[in-house]
Order: sequence, then C-alpha cells, then structure tokens
Amino acid sequence: MIRTLTCVILMGFMMVLQQNAQCQDSIQYLGEVVVTGFKEEKASETSVRVETVNTKDVLVANSSNITNMLSSLPSVYAFSTTNAISKPSIRGLYGNRVLVLYNGLKLDNQQWQDEHGLGLANFGIKKLELVKGPLSVLYGTDACGGVINIIDEEKAPTGKKMWDAGTNFNTNTGGMLWQAAIKQSRENKWYGLRAGYESSADYSDGKHQRVLNSRYNGYYLKAFAGFKKGNWQSVNHYQFAFNNFGFVFSDMSSFFKADNRWTRAMAGPHHKVMLNLLSSENKRVFAHSVLEVNAGLQSNFRAEDEGGGALSLIMHLANGQLRLKYSRSISAKTFLVVTEQTSFEMNRNYGSRKIVPDANMFETNAAAYIKHNLGKLMLEYGGGVGTRFINSLPTPQVNTAGRDIAPFAQWWQFPTAMTGLVYKLLPGLQLKANAASGVRAPNLAELSANGLHEGIYTYELGDPNMKTEKNLNLETGLYFSSQSFNAGISVYRNAYRDFIYLQPTNRDWFGFPVYEYVQHNALIQGVEGNVSWAIPSLKGLSVSIKGNVLSGKMPGLGFLPYMPPARLCPAISYQHVLSPKWTLAGKVEMVAMAAQHKTAAEEPSSPGYNLYNGSLQLSHEGKNARYSFSAGGQNLGNKAYFSHLSRIKTLGFLNMGRNIFISIKIQSTNNLKP
Repeated sequence: MIRTLTCVILMGFMMVLQQNAQCQDSIQYLGEVVVTGFKEEKASETSVRVETVNTKDVLVANSSNITNMLSSLPSVYAFSTTNAISKPSIRGLYGNRVLVLYNGLKLDNQQWQDEHGLGLANFGIKKLELVKGPLSVLYGTDACGGVINIIDEEKAPTGKKMWDAGTNFNTNTGGMLWQAAIKQSRENKWYGLRAGYESSADYSDGKHQRVLNSRYNGYYLKAFAGFKKGNWQSVNHYQFAFNNFGFVFSDMSSFFKADNRWTRAMAGPHHKVMLNLLSSENKRVFAHSVLEVNAGLQSNFRAEDEGGGALSLIMHLANGQLRLKYSRSISAKTFLVVTEQTSFEMNRNYGSRKIVPDANMFETNAAAYIKHNLGKLMLEYGGGVGTRFINSLPTPQVNTAGRDIAPFAQWWQFPTAMTGLVYKLLPGLQLKANAASGVRAPNLAELSANGLHEGIYTYELGDPNMKTEKNLNLETGLYFSSQSFNAGISVYRNAYRDFIYLQPTNRDWFGFPVYEYVQHNALIQGVEGNVSWAIPSLKGLSVSIKGNVLSGKMPGLGFLPYMPPARLCPAISYQHVLSPKWTLAGKVEMVAMAAQHKTAAEEPSSPGYNLYNGSLQLSHEGKNARYSFSAGGQNLGNKAYFSHLSRIKTLGFLNMGRNIFISIKIQSTNNLKP
C-alpha cells in the first residue's frame, strides 16, 4: 500500500506537469494570503509548509469539531476518544507537540491529557491555517510538531449590517446545532456577536451498536469589536464555551444503566469544561514598518463529574500573554521581523482527586527573521532564544510524603533556528526546501504523574528531571499551480532527541499495569502529496486526489505509538450556476485507509478500510439575503471500522457508522443608516 500510494502521488504530479507543458506562457501562480508564518504573505512565498482549510466546504462545515475539519488535509488525523473528543495529529504528533493559536495567541486548555479536546466552537470561523513542521523559532515551546491558527470571521463590509442564522441536524446521534449572529461596520468602527448551542446523543457504530455515554453538548458565545484611528487599528475578541463530554469506559454498562436512546441527559460520568478567552490585537503602521501588540487572558475550568453531580477532579488554568512583532522593509529585497512573547500560567486544584500538582509556569521567547527576495530565488532564515520555568507547589493528595513526587522547580533554556529557500524553476513551478528546529518542555503530567489514569486503567509515573525535547525537521517539496491545475509533493524527515513517551514496566499496582515516562531518540519521516484539476471541457467539474504515508520509530526500541496509517483520498467536486440566483454544488470523496501493523509494544494493529462521503448544496441569492440548503453524509456505506488513532478501540468500541446531515442557513445584508 505504501509503495502504491507513493507511486500514485508521483504519477499524478508528473501528469499535471505534462498537461501544462504547452501552456506555460499563460500560467499564473495562485496562492491565498496566510498569516500564521512570519508575515502576511502568500503560502507560495515562504519555505514553511502552510496549508489552509476551506471552512465553506459543506463536508468540512458539518464536521463535529475543529479537529475533524483539519483532517481533510494530508497527514492530519483525528486522535480521538469519541466523535466529540479529539485533537489533531499532524504527521504523527499531537497534544503538547502541536501548538494551537486562537486569533494569534497560544491556546492552552490542558492539552497534555489525551482525552482533552480543543473545546472551541466550530462555527464563526473565517479559516484554519496549518503549519506542518516546527515553528518554535516564532512561537517557542510546543510548536515542534506544527502550528494550527484558528482565525475568526471577518467584520461586515463597511457601511453594512449583516445577520445570519443556521441549524444543522444529523441522524446518527440526533445531533442538533443552532447558531445566529449579527454584525455591522462603519468606516472606523465595527462589532459582531454570535451565539450557538449544540447537543448530541450517543453515537452508533457500523453494526448499529450504541456506544453508551458518548453524548455531549456545548454552549458558545463569541463577540468582537474593533476600531481604526489614523494608523492604529485594534480588534478585540471574546469567546465563551461550556461543554459536557460523556466518559466511555470498558465496563460502562456495569455501573451505568442504558437510558433512552436519544437522551442528552448527563446523568453518567462526564467532563465539564469551561473556556473564557479575551484577546486584543493591535497594529500600528509606520512609513516603512509595522508594530503589532497582542495581549490576552485565558481561563480554562475543567471538572470531572463521576455521576449524579459529584465533582471529584476540579482544575483551573489561568493564562496571561503578551506578544510583540515588529516588521520592517530594510530594502526593496530584504525584510526583517523581530518578535517577543511572554506568558505566565497558574494551575490550581480544587477537587478531592488530583492528577497533576498546583504549579506556576513562565515562558519568554525572542526571535529575529530575515527574508531576501532575489527574483527567482527567495531565501529566509531566523533564530531565537527562549526560557521556560515550572515550579510545582505542595499539593495535598498529590505531593504527599512517601508516595508522590516532591515539589520541584525546573528551568530550561533553549535556542531555535530555521532556514529555507523557494526557487522558481518554471512559471508556476516551485522547489521548496526548509530546515527548522523545534523544542518542547515536558508538561506537568510527564514531570509529576504518580497515580492511576482512570481513562485507560494504567498507573503512570513521571520524572521531574526530564530534559526538553528537541527536534530537527528537514523538508523539501515540489509545487505547481495554475488556473486549472494544482499539484504538490513533499518529503520530510523529523529527528527527535529526548522524545518523551510512556514505557510499560513489568510491575503492577493492585493489578493495574505500571507505566513510566522515559526519553529516547525518535525519527518520523514520510511523504505527502495532492493533485487537483478543474476540467476545462466540463465546466464546474474538478477532480482531486491527496495522500500521505509516514513511519515513526525509536532506533533500537521499535515503533512509536499512534502512528497514522497510509491514506489516499480521491474526490470529485461540481459547481453549476443554474440561473443568476440559483447555484448547485456537490462533492463525493473516498477515504482509503491502509492497515497499520507497525505498532509500539502492547499496541494493537488496525485493519484497513474505505469510507465514502458526499454532500449537495443548493444556494439562492435574493435581493438582500442568501439562502442555502445542504445535505450529505459521512461513512455512507455504514462501514464498521476501527480508526488506528482511536483511544477506545482497545476497549472494543468501533467508530461512528453512517451519519446523514441536513443544514440550513440564512444570511441577510443591508445598508446602515447614515
């Protein structure tokens, strides 16, 4: 399967080049402006691998969470506990190795825990940007595996007032989502407000078996306000999210009696997660430079209800951040960026059960980046330094004499660097090469764990003397783009030093196996590619194929756990203007997943499978309003399968079966009164 996938990607790329050999004079290189890198620019103008997700795609827009939206990209998978709780895996890396940005600032919602999802609303989003590979030189620790930038919706056009409302429904869980928003914009000031609610019952797998207590619900509120005064612009965001996620255990039915099939009642064990995010993005434009000042406060409240309203674990993480970025054109061909960011975090426990101690954490990073544009050749390089400090505090029932790890203080210093080039071989054809270092400081669980992990029933031991993880990613790629054809292929090699992982021991604690966090070198390498063709002779029809294959191992010790299998995704899309007011669009795709037998010790292998997804959307443009109706489904063949990155497959639970969705949305735009 791996050899076949690689050959298909390469053959598709060569076919696209051959098709365009006779029309190179008319080729225009296309590229969307991205903001996640060092400066706002087209993805084609940086050696860093940046990709975007079209949140208007019907299949993407009807995903249950942001992670599933991102998994439409090559080498991005959902590392999941259920269909509601998942986090993105980028080229085999997830959790604290992937940095999430929300409106330009780091999001910290206790990512160290595997059963903690992002917990953010999957609507009211302009786009999702993804950097593959380390970008620690710009964002410090945790950006060693990739960066995800979640960018909220834009303001209304100047002089306009807009409102929209929408609802989604799906058949598998009886899931429902309602949302509505209003926003308006005058010449120098604007605001917007959006609210939503979602609710889902337990899901059913491909054998029509209900996965008890996989239900969830969420309440969301998003607001923004901005103004412009002279050369200064300020945009301020607030987001509130409150979610309940049910626990799924192997013996759930033995102590939690099955209730009504479509109930949403949170009577059984479940997570309670509350997020409050406040941020301010400020930009001052000078004659030849730009100064950006971003500041934010974050609050993450997390509790575990054991059933019946009894809260055992109660944690609160508070976070304050400040980020500065100064950009300047030194000459017509040289550009400079200087950044500095600082964050301070406090973790506190208030419940009877504690799995990590109270702690204070501080981090600061400074970096400089230079870009030279030499016509056909673009060179970029940068370097930075940072430090991270963690001080754990005496915490009753965690740091207890004779049983738990004593309070500790650790201070890490680290350098980071990157360099890369973009060379225009032919009109529309680029060669990219990039080398970047990453770093990750051990998280609280890895440093201080000493207890039973009830989600997977293992006793885990941390080590407060762990070193920082360090990695070096080398990547090269060939990319082609024109008005009708797009293709790309990239090869990467990500070498880790002091990679942190859980290692089984031959000991047990009252019958529970004991695992300990240890460090060893690791290597992840792979290839990914995509081809898309808008067929000129069939107006509105386009075909695409994307795929990837990777492997991860620790030299001398075997394979890394949760390494995604090879994947191939062909798709056909169609869009047709029925009349000046009516538009029809559709898409069908197949997800072909290979078997995964290259597994870590005690990790089960997973068979391969094929999934079929499809959607249809009908849109109507009125005088002042736009109406859209969408319908489609995931896993239309009702395949009974195990995702290799599902944490509950070891408990015997299959992934979701057939799921049909319906979506309705109305958007109205009117002129503001003077």
